[in-house]
Amino acid sequence: MDMTNGTVKQAVTKFLRFLARQSLGVMCPVAYRILRYRAPGKERRIVIELNVWAAWIGIALGLVSGSIQGLFFAREDWLGGYASWPRRMLRLGHISFFGIAFLNLAYANAIYLLGDARPAVLPSVLLIAGAALMPAVCYLAAWRKGLRHLFFLPVLSLLGAASLFISGGLLS
Repeated sequence: MDMTNGTVKQAVTKFLRFLARQSLGVMCPVAYRILRYRAPGKERRIVIELNVWAAWIGIALGLVSGSIQGLFFAREDWLGGYASWPRRMLRLGHISFFGIAFLNLAYANAIYLLGDARPAVLPSVLLIAGAALMPAVCYLAAWRKGLRHLFFLPVLSLLGAASLFISGGLLS
């Protein structure tokens, strides 16, 4: 599948607009704002900025969600007890904010350190999508157990990002 730079930019912008409309994460409007003011020849900086913003927003959301959940942790019967499904999903959602934030920081750092003049945009977008989708699916699954079947969305997004990044490095 051969995509020109213009087509990739349009696809990324369209995808970020979709995520912003669906309210899957507060980093999507930030990503769209950065891409909207994109100047030609600045793709490397833009990709780094997108992932750094997504990482720090994820860290902030992890701190906020952990603080809110921490208000109730001493109550043994909260959400059915420590081992209950809702409580486990809330803990997983909380920690996924941090874990995927570190993946976004690692990607931005790798692009910066490797000095690739034309970094892959798709892994960047997939990491940002994973950062929005994983906690969202965790919290949705805590609310309705049947929604656990949506975990394939963030998992495929993150696996796709890692696979594309690794294959891009091996093929270059």
